[in-house]
Amino acid sequence: MNRTSNAAFVSALVLYFVAAGGYFGFVAWRTRKWKVFATAVLSLGWALHLLSLITRTLAAEHAPWGNMYEFTASLAFVLITAYLFVGQAKFGLTALGGYVAAAAAILMSVGWVIYADPGELQPALRSNWLTFHVFLVMAGASLLLFGAILEVMYLVRRRWEARHPDFADEDTSDGGLVSRLPSADRLDQASYRMIMFAFPIWTLGVIAGAIWGEQAWGRYWGWDPKETMSFIVLMIFAAYLHARATQGWRGRGAAILAIVGGVAILVNFYAVNLWIAGLHSYAGT
Repeated sequence: MNRTSNAAFVSALVLYFVAAGGYFGFVAWRTRKWKVFATAVLSLGWALHLLSLITRTLAAEHAPWGNMYEFTASLAFVLITAYLFVGQAKFGLTALGGYVAAAAAILMSVGWVIYADPGELQPALRSNWLTFHVFLVMAGASLLLFGAILEVMYLVRRRWEARHPDFADEDTSDGGLVSRLPSADRLDQASYRMIMFAFPIWTLGVIAGAIWGEQAWGRYWGWDPKETMSFIVLMIFAAYLHARATQGWRGRGAAILAIVGGVAILVNFYAVNLWIAGLHSYAGT
């Protein structure tokens, strides 16, 4: 099963890179064949990615969230799922497919570098809370990262629109790749909705982790490095949503705050896990 999982993982990784090229082709030439090609390749990669996670689960005999490789693979899977079924299907953000597919492929490449064979869970992870807590933080993190990526694209498009006021329409055929991105307003609204949807998921994940911590270590919260970074991520996105909801805060400042939150998520999952010792250092690589 593990060999099947690895083969499917590598195939999905390659297909995501190919799909990224297809989406960039669509952005460059705006022809339907590029969109159909890129979407078909990304969907096939998504299916193989799902197969990889399922077979990894069967090989390891537990949910595929027991080490950094498995978590990274799952993180990338949720990111692609969010793009295919929400970003492209609901918001029509086809022009962003190349960036999302490339981001997922890079995540998976990092995961492959820190690959670990499936094995038994360490004692601290042998709990029913593993599935609940880790799934929630993984799903919430992926969606928040998607929102941060949208804000990056928003800043790029916003700057372009300021320099080209006569060509703000996303359907213009002239002006380079940025001119073919969705409008800054659409990107901003999509990011806000994505983060608004993802924030409660992340919050529930943190709460579930606190409950699990009380059962495993006899305290709900101890300001372990992982807990501290999770709290920082929570506060950053809480501030972002609060400012937008109460003050109508939009534009460059709000976008930068969301991007900082996305960077904090990556620091939390990689820098803290790999280089900072703490109670959560059992995940391994």
